[in-house]
Amino acid sequence: MIIGVLEPLGYYWSRSFMPDSPAQSAFVLLYAAMLWRSGGLTRFMLVFTMGFVLISLRVVYFPAILTALIIAAACRFLAARNALKPQGHARNVLADPALRSWAIALAAILAANVAYAYMNTKMTHGRVLSTDVGDMEFLVGALSPVMGDDLDKTPLTAAERAALPPLTYQNRLRQTFSPDGLVLSVRRHFASTEDARPAMRRLLLSVALHHPGALAELVLRQWLDYLNPLLVVPNQYAGRLSGAVPVGQVISLPDRAIHILESWKVRPAPTRDMPSKPSVALWYLETFGGIWSLVLSYYATFSIVWVYLLPGNKRSGFVVFTNSFAFFYLATIVVGANQLVTRYLLPLDAPMLYTVCAAICSWRDNPTVERRQFSTKAEK
Repeated sequence: MIIGVLEPLGYYWSRSFMPDSPAQSAFVLLYAAMLWRSGGLTRFMLVFTMGFVLISLRVVYFPAILTALIIAAACRFLAARNALKPQGHARNVLADPALRSWAIALAAILAANVAYAYMNTKMTHGRVLSTDVGDMEFLVGALSPVMGDDLDKTPLTAAERAALPPLTYQNRLRQTFSPDGLVLSVRRHFASTEDARPAMRRLLLSVALHHPGALAELVLRQWLDYLNPLLVVPNQYAGRLSGAVPVGQVISLPDRAIHILESWKVRPAPTRDMPSKPSVALWYLETFGGIWSLVLSYYATFSIVWVYLLPGNKRSGFVVFTNSFAFFYLATIVVGANQLVTRYLLPLDAPMLYTVCAAICSWRDNPTVERRQFSTKAEK
């Protein structure tokens, strides 16, 4: 709860009308559901419920959670098999309670994703089962810089292709949302987003097949952007996509928000330009947001390494799950994002804090040789 209040990346956008902050809370509750000691059916229902809530808020969590669960289950399977092999009872590996727990969690998350897909398709009157009918559009915009040779596979005419903005790294956002961009230009050839989805998918598959090297270079470039302090710190200080803007760029509170704050007797009295007025909170967000996002990005990039730095007896299945999630979540956003957005890193808070706690417990319970040597020198 304290971290949720102090988190410097989830300011105006994520807390006012984006689902990032509620999704972060749901993710913490999913952690609690997975750590709760319970029977098989209770575990399934807890993980299913929190997984459904989380996926309904932010679908982007699902691929990383699924991958991390598979890795954690596979690691537990190998550990159980190796433990039983000397006794010649390898066939009983599936009876391992920990392996069953991971299998139940994996089944629950898959069921939650399918259930949400059915719910989403019904509510949006879709014809094809999907958790997000617009997912291909966002990917097309994000990967547009490597699509130059593949546009002939779209319904765009030669004149329409010539009128597109340059397919550059800086124009990815424009290609996604601008009326003259690639996504909306293709979309206009179809009756709906759902009808345009197969064409978008074919375009993406063509890029993956014909330009794997350029695609990998694009993903690496965006990954390095999240690790670049000369880019991240100024970006966060400028308050782009967070609401924490410098004085002079006014973010206006809507009348309804002002009315609610007045009914709560908030002091000082709320005004339209309150989000951008100089304050301790705004200074904190602008100053520490970039630093915190760098900490999270570096942690996630090297998260697999942290697992192997822990002693074997402290390398629990949940530590493996947590750090696998962190790595693959960052990989997901650097592939699918069309610009650097620090609030996308909010889901990495819980994994990093859990890993830090696991490391502290490991260090406390297993003093290293260096620690003992330091104590000896101090005594001398």
